[in-house]
Amino acid sequence: MAQGTFYYYFSSKEEILEAIIEKDITALEEDVRQIMSREDGKRRHKLNAVVNSIIGISTSRREIMNYLHEEEQTP
Repeated sequence: MAQGTFYYYFSSKEEILEAIIEKDITALEEDVRQIMSREDGKRRHKLNAVVNSIIGISTSRREIMNYLHEEEQTP
């Protein structure tokens, strides 16, 4: 994908970041709801699953976050 393609849909890096964060928070909320609604499992296992979900989201977004933080990439 061309670098400028992002800016066809978003006017700034901040707008891209907001969209990513909103999507990730929605996904995390759903994960937490599903994890906490499980009848099987102890609280510590549920907490571990929530932490793993948070780590998974942040790890999967590392490349795009690095791109957004590069100064020379401003529109």
